[in-house]
Amino acid sequence: FVVAMTALQQNRPAKQAACESELRTGLTGNLCRCTGYSSILEAGAKAAEQSGDASLISSFDLTAISNDQPIEIVATHGDTSHRVFCPTTVAEAVDCLSRHADAKIVAGATDLGVQFNKGHIAPSDWIDLNRIAELEKCEIVDGSMVFGARATWTDVLSLAESTVPEFHQVLTVFGSPQIRHVGTIGGNIINASPIADSIPFLFVCDAELTIASGSGNRTVNINDFYKGYKKMDLAKGELLASIRVPLPRSNRNLRLYKISRRRDLDISTFTAAIWIELDGEKITDVGIAYGAVGPTVLRMKKTEEYLRGKSFTIETMTAAGDIAVKEITPITDVRGRSEYRFQLARNVLKKYYFQQQKLAQQV
Repeated sequence: FVVAMTALQQNRPAKQAACESELRTGLTGNLCRCTGYSSILEAGAKAAEQSGDASLISSFDLTAISNDQPIEIVATHGDTSHRVFCPTTVAEAVDCLSRHADAKIVAGATDLGVQFNKGHIAPSDWIDLNRIAELEKCEIVDGSMVFGARATWTDVLSLAESTVPEFHQVLTVFGSPQIRHVGTIGGNIINASPIADSIPFLFVCDAELTIASGSGNRTVNINDFYKGYKKMDLAKGELLASIRVPLPRSNRNLRLYKISRRRDLDISTFTAAIWIELDGEKITDVGIAYGAVGPTVLRMKKTEEYLRGKSFTIETMTAAGDIAVKEITPITDVRGRSEYRFQLARNVLKKYYFQQQKLAQQV
């Protein structure tokens, strides 16, 4: 709690204390079983009022690893030795990958770290991307958001706040601040989970992935990237380098949905991204993607095809829901039954309709 609140205060403008809502967000994922959250928040607010330097000082000499030369580390875990390669450029990374094709690529390690600690994976070689500055980019270029594969969710969240507020809103419940500080957009894509929170948005925006290898770069639309459960259009020796996401046009009424058992720090039961372009009451174009309803995130092509040219009415959206449930194959697991996910697939289209109607009334 103390370290999280210190970091929160350090990242704020000088002499500007964090408010209660910011403290609550900053402490997401920290559990208290004795003192109670109210007194912790009061202590945080009180400490933020005090003057003084809150800097954290390290006594470690980091100059040995602060240069721009690739390094190799040999670490021992139990009776097993592991090699960790730390390149400083994409070119070095793909060269290393060409020589160690079975190496596990790691950046934030928010997923791989858990798998390793639980004994589910034990690769002998790792390639760590954390010293490759060119993979950190997070910027607007020619009407698109461009992210290096190692851009953290904190970086993405900051950029999305003013460019795609709907995406920003979903990202605020994506993990916790501590996880977002290290988890990366590239890791979320390469993990290839059918419940990854970002992928429905990337699908409906037709995001383009730049794949790097020793023979050069190639580009693939993310809608064509997943070939099955945990199967991707990514050959040995290839590395995800960057992601380009065209900004949604102003007439595309984008909505993103995440359904989970609790609001913060939870895995999704169902996710969806929907945008619809209208000419009066006529639907001229549409983009829909669902997550957690099949082995991969799904672009709802038949549902989209049905909606184009139709009138934007509750009857139309209800009929679209009937088509949507025929496109998905949800399973029953600890987060929800398949019947529940079928119902969500129907209801989210109706919800989108009523939200747009409410917005129109306010205008």
